[in-house]
Amino acid sequence: MPPHWWPPVRPPLPSRLLKHFHRPTSRPPCRLQTSCGSVRGMASIVKKSVGDLTAADLKGKKVFLRADLNVPLDENQHITDDTRVQAAVPTIKHLIGNAARVILSSHLGRPKGVTPKYSLKPLVPRLSELLGVRVRIFLSLKQYPIA
Repeated sequence: MPPHWWPPVRPPLPSRLLKHFHRPTSRPPCRLQTSCGSVRGMASIVKKSVGDLTAADLKGKKVFLRADLNVPLDENQHITDDTRVQAAVPTIKHLIGNAARVILSSHLGRPKGVTPKYSLKPLVPRLSELLGVRVRIFLSLKQYPIA
């Protein structure tokens, strides 16, 4: 039997957060379950995509983008199929076109530690060509702090 104070009483959300939550009228609100089966809260989150972000949302902001750029490379480290890179270009261009500073993150293969074989360096020229801007690669964020 749950304790007498169950369910917990939560204060109302601040108005600045209310725009991100809504309760659909066509179905009951989702119930967020924990691993022990208790209900943590009731809310629906409005999903947004990158295309929903406007210039006002993005101007001057730094955007960390995790993209699937895991492309096949030949033995000379040349890209054999850049389909995944081309698929990421519209998203990156939208962010750049709305004055955002994009920090792009990805991986190649399944590296165990730092391995030159799995470096993203071969992607830089192709990505620069497709985007029409200079793309820089950071080997370590400790060397180039983002802040």
